[in-house]
Amino acid sequence: MKKQIVFIHGGETFDSHEAYLDFLRNCEFNPEKGKEKRWKDSLLESLGDDFEVIAPTMPCKFNAKYKEWKIWFDKVVPFLRDGVVLIGHSLGGIFLAKYLSENDFPKKISAIYLIAAPYDAEDSEYSLADFTLPKSLEKLRRQGGKIFIYHSEDDPVVPFWDSEKYLRALPDAEKTIFKDKGHFLQEEFPEMVESVKKIPSGSAQKTLKFKEHLVPLILSGEKTVTWRLFDDKDLRVGDKVNLINADSREIFGSAKLTEIKEKPFGEITDEDFDGHEKFESEKEMYETYKKYYGGKLSKDTTVKIIKFKLDE
Repeated sequence: MKKQIVFIHGGETFDSHEAYLDFLRNCEFNPEKGKEKRWKDSLLESLGDDFEVIAPTMPCKFNAKYKEWKIWFDKVVPFLRDGVVLIGHSLGGIFLAKYLSENDFPKKISAIYLIAAPYDAEDSEYSLADFTLPKSLEKLRRQGGKIFIYHSEDDPVVPFWDSEKYLRALPDAEKTIFKDKGHFLQEEFPEMVESVKKIPSGSAQKTLKFKEHLVPLILSGEKTVTWRLFDDKDLRVGDKVNLINADSREIFGSAKLTEIKEKPFGEITDEDFDGHEKFESEKEMYETYKKYYGGKLSKDTTVKIIKFKLDE
């Protein structure tokens, strides 16, 4: 089955209808504009026969409204399969970031590419209207698969600093910096095309991420248990998972999940520490996991206690 790619284009936004009318009055008509070939126009050709590209025309891109785009994108979602790759350029990038931060996505996402995506309007002369991100992008982080942030230092439209804001909100994302891509309106985009081709086919590969200081404990066999909250990967006994160093973002091994049990975090016992790192106190344990999960933790929070066996 072909790998699905969804591309969401950019657009213009205004704070009021009068501002939009002023834009129309002052905008010069150019009969040649729109005839230029862009990388998005040849995306399917560049990717090849193993891919299917869905590129919906979003409503009124010259005066875009998030609510209208959401209604239209909701109609696209039922046609998508597990393992889909989402690509958003400019306004299309912040649209995907907002949509996936505020809604549960019914399919497994392999990867998301945010290309020259605005984060907010603080350092820009342009309005984002109702394309405003929520305070937390945690839901996007949990369900977005592998997240890529592409930005060019010479972007004349979206401030380069916005890419840093995304990285702060999405610390696991992979950022690629260019020096001369502008607002990514070039005819070809081989760097992104090659990256998309490397995304595994089918459903997103399940992974477990560990802080760097835990990696030696896993490789030595001392750590064979992990505790997971808010499982968005649907981890199950028998799953094969890649083990990721959360700091370097490199794969350091693979493992098979051999046992899983669930209980409230407040009912953790000494037995549950077998194969798991210890803490000096209960307070340290809670503070550690609050850091991992952004403070969302109580004694009633369900924890998955997962035993795994490192592949030889």
